[in-house]
Amino acid sequence: MKKFLIILLSLVLSVSMFVFAACSDTPVDNDPQTGTETQPPHTAGDPDSDTLVVYFSWSSSQNTEHMAEYIAEATGGYLVEIVPEEPYVGSYNDVAYGRAQEEAEQNARPAVSQATYDLIDLQKYDTVLVGYPIWWHTAPMVVGTFLEHYDWTNKDIYPFSQSASMDEEQFAQSEQFVRDCAENATVHDGLFVRPSATQTIDEYLAENGLLGETSETPEEPQEPVGEATQSLTYERYEEGYAVTGVGDEMVVVIPSEYEGLPVVAIRGQYGTGAFGRSAMTSVVIPDSITEIGNNSFYNCTQLTSVQIGSGSALASIGRNAFSGCRTLAEMYIPASVTSIGDSAFSYCGVLQLTIPASVTTIGKYAFDSSELTSVTFGQGSRLTSIEEQTFANCQDLATVKLPDGLLSIGKSAFSGCGITSIDIPDTVTSIGESAFGGCKGLTSVTIPKGVTPITSNVFSSCDNLASVIIENPPSQLIIYLLNYKLKMFLNGQMLVTDL
Repeated sequence: MKKFLIILLSLVLSVSMFVFAACSDTPVDNDPQTGTETQPPHTAGDPDSDTLVVYFSWSSSQNTEHMAEYIAEATGGYLVEIVPEEPYVGSYNDVAYGRAQEEAEQNARPAVSQATYDLIDLQKYDTVLVGYPIWWHTAPMVVGTFLEHYDWTNKDIYPFSQSASMDEEQFAQSEQFVRDCAENATVHDGLFVRPSATQTIDEYLAENGLLGETSETPEEPQEPVGEATQSLTYERYEEGYAVTGVGDEMVVVIPSEYEGLPVVAIRGQYGTGAFGRSAMTSVVIPDSITEIGNNSFYNCTQLTSVQIGSGSALASIGRNAFSGCRTLAEMYIPASVTSIGDSAFSYCGVLQLTIPASVTTIGKYAFDSSELTSVTFGQGSRLTSIEEQTFANCQDLATVKLPDGLLSIGKSAFSGCGITSIDIPDTVTSIGESAFGGCKGLTSVTIPKGVTPITSNVFSSCDNLASVIIENPPSQLIIYLLNYKLKMFLNGQMLVTDL
């Protein structure tokens, strides 16, 4: 025990020296990389596009790369990574307080790999978006090397960047650096946001006329039509009727009117689900429906199609409404919906989902153990809280773009998910216990400065978590044991030491 305490004290002293240096502005893509061979540049998109998106990024978190990929997809641009001829290798300390600092102080121009230049015929492109992290108050010097390689006459450049501190003055310095290096170019005011702020990114691209054809909104579904199913049962409800059940039909069409009054709800009698455990395979829901009640389609294990139009008046989806619908692979939620109840889609087969901006409430366990692979929140989302276990145990859920304006992430909200990275909006102030516990694929995360307190088990059992940036770190070192490893948080840097 005495020996362990001595080792622990030695570790604390060593990391304290490390963090003393790390308090100044340094590279924000801050994970170690090893290996000395130059890797081929990452590319995506059509080289014959009229827009070029180039970027430099470093670390396993690859925040700048994620941002560049999103911008390239939104603009329809050709994406090319700027790869230095001599890779930046070693630990965060090695790069931040070694080579990167020296290059910045000397205004050096480290060489760019020939493979990068070979991929780009600049004459093809009139519009170029240039992305980079903030290193030592400005853009990395290798970006300057790339810019000075070309003739930028009659070219438009749009810089974009992100950093841990999000210091606007430093970004302004980086913009001037780009202007100085790209002589004769028109360098427009750039974009300085977190990769998660997709709404702000879209607005910037739209304001500058940079959105491509591929980013057009897909056509929304029209109100479904069909002959009403005769075996449906009804009861008076509010100003119209509610559907309360059906016979043995597998294809169900709900009418918009019954006996001259609107059909406004799907509600089972005495609290039961209207269609719960039925053998139906598809259902048509008219625009007149405002409420899908509790348990409405609970355990409809053969249900594969739910047709709802974009003009729907649907406002609420009740508790367990589609829970257990394992064969339901697609679901359109109209922009009229404001609330999604507890366990509404738990154990459901829906793969991809867009939650409209109108939704203000999503209940506990809403998507627990579902087969979701991606979730997108509509632009201008009004959602402020993700509740307890909302997306827990979604093992295939790899992509989540959390909405700007989100305030809290509840207990075990994403526990057991398949996400590899998560961008938490700056507006978040609360993260619950084990919010990301058991996310085995999670490798990097940034905790915004407004989050207090930070509980020690937020990332419990995240075995591959290599990068945690805490923008408002606690005043003292937090140490706790997890999976036989010593987890240490100090001034925004997490260190992992095997015991």
